[in-house]
Amino acid sequence: MKRGFWTIIVSFALLFGFDAAILLAGGPLRVSGNGTPARWNVDEPVLWNPDQGGLGKLSNAEAVQIVVDSFQAWADIETAALTFQQGDPLPSNVTAQNYRRFFRCGDRLTPVVFDEDGSIFEDIYGQDSAQLILGFASPSCIDGDTIVEGVAFINGMAIDGDFGNGESTHDDLVLTIIHELGHMLGLAHSQVNGTAYSLYRGIKG
Repeated sequence: MKRGFWTIIVSFALLFGFDAAILLAGGPLRVSGNGTPARWNVDEPVLWNPDQGGLGKLSNAEAVQIVVDSFQAWADIETAALTFQQGDPLPSNVTAQNYRRFFRCGDRLTPVVFDEDGSIFEDIYGQDSAQLILGFASPSCIDGDTIVEGVAFINGMAIDGDFGNGESTHDDLVLTIIHELGHMLGLAHSQVNGTAYSLYRGIKG
């Protein structure tokens, strides 16, 4: 039976108020009653679908390339069994007016959404939230113990060239995307490295 994962998406988004992402990986986000972690099928590539819009001051092509490179960072891990493949773009540019449809379970999409100006984050979490949250991600659909769809949202306000609203560096953005893709792949935070989360604003790892 396929199940949506919206509650976990929300919980992770609320946690990620940070200036710089830490590339850490811990245990699984979800474990079944028999102790089996939910995971992607390693016999086929994880097919992901890029947004059509830009990301802050970055063009769509530039943003997509960062995501491609970020997936490759996970694929390059020596013990990793997963592979990744860029699929068709999402059917429309994702905005604050239409983003909800991309949380659906069963649409055979794994969206990587570029919130160009932070308006989606503001719509979900309220005024000024886009100055605190760089991204959120999670599996979005699970069939038995197999993750079949995921979703990731990246905040373009963080790299729009305006230092008055909490600008991040390019390296911070890359680390954020790698970090969030880890959550989309089903990984939680590492408790061993919890002290590293001192960089997060008021959040204990």
